[in-house]
Amino acid sequence: MKPSRFSPALTLALLLPYAQAASLRLIYDGSLQPEQPKVGTAERRLLLDTYLARRRTVCPDFEVLRRATGRFTTQATETLYLIQNCYNDFAANPMRDRYRGDLLVLRGNRATYYAKSFADDITALPPVGTNSLNTLVRHIWFGPHMGEFTRNSSLLRLAGGRVKLLTPLGPTYREYEPYQQPAMVSVRTLWVSPNDHNQLIIREYTSPYCDTCRNPERPYDPRRAKLSLALGIDLRYPPNALY
Repeated sequence: MKPSRFSPALTLALLLPYAQAASLRLIYDGSLQPEQPKVGTAERRLLLDTYLARRRTVCPDFEVLRRATGRFTTQATETLYLIQNCYNDFAANPMRDRYRGDLLVLRGNRATYYAKSFADDITALPPVGTNSLNTLVRHIWFGPHMGEFTRNSSLLRLAGGRVKLLTPLGPTYREYEPYQQPAMVSVRTLWVSPNDHNQLIIREYTSPYCDTCRNPERPYDPRRAKLSLALGIDLRYPPNALY
């Protein structure tokens, strides 16, 4: 895994001293799987009415996958939802028609942002860089295909009613079975420096595939994980891709 087409500023960012880890703050851990939120009757009715008001078809699989509170499109407090609706595909299909979830942001009862088939999963993070809006990690699944299951991710912000890509993050979760065993699992974590808001640190940890872990759907074993990648990114000069 290596970045491609770096700018000169980013090349310098790769030389950041990772020995100062104690001063960094962890904002994202790719090994964690958040719980699906519980949605009450009134909240569900509001979401259904919002869909119907936009003349969207509502299917029996209508379900809230993720919910977060923050400032996503404006300085006012908003609620962000990732909603499954009329989904007829699955991650194992590499030639997929659409992603799993629609993105909906509400300020009170009013929609401030909507995008159909936005992502398979999403994680809301604190603001990064010099902007005070919350950032989002958008996840797209791939696989299982040829012995690999991957969650490719990107860091973005909703700015001016549009999605602004801040930087790709590459595979934040990856299970893979190489031609020679053992199978491995890797996760990526994101760290920020309190002294420089434009510096994002990506650290990847890799462990042997764990068949005896508590959650068989997440066979990453932090007890045996080792650092496999350390990368500094200046968000003012982000790379085009990360692998």
